[in-house]
Amino acid sequence: MEDVTFLAIMLFNAFIVLLLGFIGDLYSYKKSLLIAELLPMLAGIIIGLSSSHLLIILAMVIGSIGGAAGGMRGAFTPGTTALIANNWHEEGERVSKLGQLAAIAPLFSIVGGLLVSAHALLQASVGGIEAFKILYLFSGAMMLASFVLILLVKEAKVEKKKKISLKPESYRYLSRIVISNALQGAGIGVAIPLLPLWLEMMYHANTFSIGLLFSASYLMTALGSYASSRISSHFNLLNISSRTRVLG
Repeated sequence: MEDVTFLAIMLFNAFIVLLLGFIGDLYSYKKSLLIAELLPMLAGIIIGLSSSHLLIILAMVIGSIGGAAGGMRGAFTPGTTALIANNWHEEGERVSKLGQLAAIAPLFSIVGGLLVSAHALLQASVGGIEAFKILYLFSGAMMLASFVLILLVKEAKVEKKKKISLKPESYRYLSRIVISNALQGAGIGVAIPLLPLWLEMMYHANTFSIGLLFSASYLMTALGSYASSRISSHFNLLNISSRTRVLG
């Protein structure tokens, strides 16, 4: 059952990323971001309140929980990039904004890692299952706050495309990017759900230790993203992307 669930999660995540991309290009990037925020918010609330296995599995699918790194945030990131590119047209300023945003997001993700660590403290007073439910409810509440903040974001008015078409050379370029990301995504999709289990079995790590480990990982991601915004104007962006992809 678990294998089918994770497969459904990954397939839904891939589908929703494509769908929100089309919604952003044809209608509004802001609307695509709102939808991307709404689904994991509902997922967190459902898991936090429900005891039904069916509802919890459904919430895991719509929130892409456990299927890939970041889950539904994978659907959120492309829309954010497109919105910034739409609002800021000068390349240097656009790269700077993207770098700042990419640094802030994982920096605040440290809070998520610390929340996992907080499970050990909550478990002592309310039990393991209830502690996870409280954390999922808190996560849903944070998503709700983010949803409200996105409503306040302004989107530059541009003429939207009536249809999406690409030149043959664009397809070739895009195919290389898609294949590269697909291979990386396949690796991450396997590694991330198994990593906490492997740490527990191999090193007897508890949720507190695993939460600290993920917090440290998010901190390094934030530092890397901030550094990219500082050095982007001095180096070839494609070369930097290729070399850092090898490190990843």
